[in-house]
Amino acid sequence: MMAHKHYPGERVWVQQPDGSLRWEMTKESHLPRDWWDKVRTQVDALDMEARARGKLGSREAHQILVRTEGGRFLNMFADDDAVRARAKQNAEVCAWFCRVATGEANALGRIANYCEAMGVLPPQGQTAAGEIARAIEPGWWLRQLRKTANRQAEDSARRLFLVHGGRGGYRYVTDETVNAWRYRKASNRALLEQSTATNESGFETTLADLSDAGPANPSNRRNELMTRIAGVEQLARVLELDAWFLTVTCPSRFHACHSNGHPNAKYDDSTPRDGQAHLNRVWARTRAKLAREGIEVCGLRTAEPHRDGCPHWHLLAFVSADRAADLVDIFRAHALEESPDEPGAQEHRFTAKRIDPEKGSAAGYVAKYIAKFTDQRGLGDVDGGEPIETAERVAAWASVHGIRQYQFFGVRAVGAWRELRRLKAETDDRIEPARKAADLGDWAGFDIAASRCALRTAREWSDKPNRYGEPQGWRVFGVETGDGLTVVTRLHEWLIEWASLSRLRAEGQPLGLV
Repeated sequence: MMAHKHYPGERVWVQQPDGSLRWEMTKESHLPRDWWDKVRTQVDALDMEARARGKLGSREAHQILVRTEGGRFLNMFADDDAVRARAKQNAEVCAWFCRVATGEANALGRIANYCEAMGVLPPQGQTAAGEIARAIEPGWWLRQLRKTANRQAEDSARRLFLVHGGRGGYRYVTDETVNAWRYRKASNRALLEQSTATNESGFETTLADLSDAGPANPSNRRNELMTRIAGVEQLARVLELDAWFLTVTCPSRFHACHSNGHPNAKYDDSTPRDGQAHLNRVWARTRAKLAREGIEVCGLRTAEPHRDGCPHWHLLAFVSADRAADLVDIFRAHALEESPDEPGAQEHRFTAKRIDPEKGSAAGYVAKYIAKFTDQRGLGDVDGGEPIETAERVAAWASVHGIRQYQFFGVRAVGAWRELRRLKAETDDRIEPARKAADLGDWAGFDIAASRCALRTAREWSDKPNRYGEPQGWRVFGVETGDGLTVVTRLHEWLIEWASLSRLRAEGQPLGLV
């Protein structure tokens, strides 16, 4: 985490014995400097509202400030050294639990309770020993604490109505989160550039070069997404399917602010993760109903934030013309199942528009949304901001809240496609048509060829231990057909030599968030 400047000796509300609140000096405010005036304005407003109702003071104002000032065990704006120290301390506590416990089950019970008190999920592993190994490792705690503190900070900012599209608000996420996200990217890049991979032939390269060659590269990821959706559209035209652009949003209670930046009285402290879970439930119920009705639908959905950080979805859906109305009706019914009568729900909660092929391609419809979270190619001003800044804020929003930004549905998985693109030489006749199509970037041709031979990824079990002493488990090594033909696509074994974090930090590399 990045260090923040604070106001020393600021005043905060302190509750008095008679129930009233009074500003008193504190040793140091935990809030970043640019948060303080916004927080104070909100607290003042809440207190004035309480007094207008005849109360001595606003307990709500006190509680909201206490929540923002930091958690019981870790200030969410702590610098990286403080977080590392807390991670080391937590690992030592868990190690002590293991020494005094009567067995593995007892140790894991103590660890689970401690994790709950710290606000993190207990470690998940294949074995009890693996879970214990995680709990006593400072590195595991460091990752959990960072994630928890970052989300706590963003959730508090939304509860204080600081994240909105109005004047003086943060768009999507706070500047602190965006800066931390940028710092983390630079940190990870520096580590990859200093780490090497060597194969069995002695060829050596950096992990950064290997990363740039795969889908982790934003440009490669964008190209792959656009290739897939263009291929799906091509197949849909052959099958005479209609293309629809659907948008679904959350009920009012998930929105902290109105579009003008004013606080939303209906907001119930829901987080962006709560909003994403709500949309997932709506979509799951919709797909279940579609399946019962025998309605086949395929396409792509993307998740992006409103200006107040609440997620909404856009879907590009292909469906037969005679079932399109049923798709829209079913989706609308589930989207409006909660709070259908609140203002604006009928008009804005769910919208559907048929894409006229005479006016443009379906792939072109979603190009902007894909560019937002990949390489920003072709973006003009987006949502009131510069394209690169907007894309960074959206990416930081998705990262801190753990929200999956895109997902295909009803179409072939991409695993076999990626494996075949590793192969440059011709292979068996049963697989060769699919390999050629993948090499040419022809998703439609690949899908047809893969269907003919029932192509899928091939996996094998690896007993090689991971860092926690557990088997690495299933790993992909190639592709296989439905009749048992297997082709190896991963031709090299790589030995990874990670750079020394301590050495890179000593050299001044920005590795605080790796």
